[in-house]
Amino acid sequence: MVPAQTSSDRLRLAAARFSTRRSLSFFCAGFLPSFFGFCEPFTASLSVGVLSTPPWRRATLTDLVEEHAGVHVEVGMDIDQLRRVCDDFGVPRRDSYGTGKLILELYEKTTEGQLWGPVFVCDYPKEVSPLARDHREIPGMVERFEGIVAGRELCNAFSELVDADEQRARFEDQARQKAEGDDEAMAVDEPYLRALEHGLPPTGGLGIGMDRMVMLLTGAESIRDVLLFPTLRPELIVNIHDTASATDVAEATDEAGPPEAEPPAAWDPEP
Repeated sequence: MVPAQTSSDRLRLAAARFSTRRSLSFFCAGFLPSFFGFCEPFTASLSVGVLSTPPWRRATLTDLVEEHAGVHVEVGMDIDQLRRVCDDFGVPRRDSYGTGKLILELYEKTTEGQLWGPVFVCDYPKEVSPLARDHREIPGMVERFEGIVAGRELCNAFSELVDADEQRARFEDQARQKAEGDDEAMAVDEPYLRALEHGLPPTGGLGIGMDRMVMLLTGAESIRDVLLFPTLRPELIVNIHDTASATDVAEATDEAGPPEAEPPAAWDPEP
């Protein structure tokens, strides 16, 4: 039997939620500018002095879209009107996209690449943030922010969703979107749901893309330039029974490497 929640329990829970939200904010507002300030003497390709001066600007995603694209959008607006806005800006879309997905596509097409100065982009649509907790003040949005510098995402953080039933419903909606052709949608993660059903305290998540940070500090144009083990092209396999020249087969063999040795025969202890 679960004991009744006392006033002190509710107070500790509220404090945990507050501390989680504030700790993420303080960490990002303090760590990222300090990191860039430390790296400035070693960086010749890009001046990052302005990045080391806190506080970084904070703005909502929809406010930034209105600032750069000149249109006001929100998750509660008519979807046909939002589709027309996306068409006007040449934003690729699918008929299955909801208002949240359309707003994110519009933001990425018209706004994100223009955010040169450091900014924390806050309050993302719920439709594109399946792991984040509902916003406590704005319906249809979640408590999430991304740190953007020079048009690139450096970090992604949000208050974690801890309701297993709500998380399952979000996963199922993501799986439906994936079946309709959305490659970025998630699948139903049963092990995660099973772990969540055992209980998760108020939690905040923060992910910092070190590869993108190194790209910024070194002036690299491609993320492959800063990855130790970038994804390679698939191995070429040639069927020798097909009508191919001997040269093609030889080149394919060189690319594929030497064939694996056959395993030794089983040892027979009897003479």
